[in-house]
Amino acid sequence: MDILDIPAVQTMSEKWSNQISVWCYSEKDFEDLINLQNEDMMAYSILKEFREGTNVSKEEASITIGKLKNNKQEIKRLYFILRNQPYVPKRKTLDLPFEIKKSARMEAFKRLLLHLLR
Repeated sequence: MDILDIPAVQTMSEKWSNQISVWCYSEKDFEDLINLQNEDMMAYSILKEFREGTNVSKEEASITIGKLKNNKQEIKRLYFILRNQPYVPKRKTLDLPFEIKKSARMEAFKRLLLHLLR
């Protein structure tokens, strides 16, 4: 079977930010995520990557990942801090990694066709 090597029609937008939500992680998944991180990092730097982490103070997560990896109770505490945030900013629009305007998509498609026809 032949494989077609066709580039993407559009490149991903540099302005796109796909913030993760703790609601997509089980407690075990969250622990696995912590265990994959650099031991010198602060836990706060990981929590702020979550949508719910925007409300977490540095004091609540002032522990290094190295110390956190050996403390399942602390991982669980941080997980539930995220899960119990009272207010999470809701998105008014869906962020997409590419442009959805017809004119921009047509231009991207034209560039792809020109590239393929060379």
